Amino acid sequence: MPDHSLSVSDVSALSRERDRRQFADYVSLHATNRRFLPRDDETVLLKAAISDFGMDRDQAQGVLHGIANDKNIRLESQAEENVRAFLKHRARKEKVARKDFNEAARMYRGLINDGLTVKQAKQQVKRIMIREELRPRRIRLFFVPLPIPGARRWYNRIRV
Repeated sequence: MPDHSLSVSDVSALSRERDRRQFADYVSLHATNRRFLPRDDETVLLKAAISDFGMDRDQAQGVLHGIANDKNIRLESQAEENVRAFLKHRARKEKVARKDFNEAARMYRGLINDGLTVKQAKQQVKRIMIREELRPRRIRLFFVPLPIPGARRWYNRIRV
């Protein structure tokens, strides 16, 4: 008669798979009717995966990203990474032009399914610039040889 007993490794694998499915369901419920998942919520979900579901960080992130992709939910961390790369690429001498800043804000809103207002998107882009130690570029006019006083006012008016 064949032996149908499971080994310890089989039971462990089944348990891990059950935990992964339960965490996926937990993420799905948490993200119901949402188009955008803020970084704080991502952190809460990842902590729950590690402490409550016994997953490691990479597994938890994989499940979270998979569910977000399946349900067309945008993650703030991914949007910020894309905007950070855009700003770094467009900056000259660690300075970002106003046109590029506004493009980054439009990009950010698009990446998070318009989950924020234009003002909030600009605030987030400014936070990214501060974190990456990027500065706004001064406005210069071709017929004026010196920088215009207050040429960074557009940036300074954005409150973070």
